[in-house]
Amino acid sequence: GRTPYDLAKGRKKSAVLIERLQDAGMIDEFQEKANAALVSGNISEAIEYYTKCLDKFGPSRLWYSNRSAAYLLGGDANKALEDAELCLECDVNFADGYARKASALHACGRYREAIDTFEQGV
Repeated sequence: GRTPYDLAKGRKKSAVLIERLQDAGMIDEFQEKANAALVSGNISEAIEYYTKCLDKFGPSRLWYSNRSAAYLLGGDANKALEDAELCLECDVNFADGYARKASALHACGRYREAIDTFEQGV
C-alpha cells in the first residue's frame, strides 16, 4: 500500500505539474470560466468547470475549495463537505480548506465540529 509519505510526495508532484500547466496557460480557460460562473451566481456551471479542471488536470486544493463553495452556495452541504475534506487532503495547511469545511459542517447542523474545524485552521 501507499504510505502517507508517498501520498504527500504525489500531491507535491501534482502541485508542481499544475503550476507548470498554469504557466503554459493550459488551465486558464477552464479556471477562468469556473471562477466567472461562481462570481455571477451560475452555480451549476461553476461546479461543471471545476469538475472539468479536476478531471482533466488532477487534484488541486483551489479547485476543491472553490467547488466546495459552489456546492454550499447551491445548497448541497454534504457535497461541500466532501470537497472541503478533499481540499485538505491536498494541503493540510490550507486555511481556506478549514474555512470551507467549517462552513459545510455548520450548514449540516454539526456546530461543535464546525467550531473545532475553524479553530484547527487558524
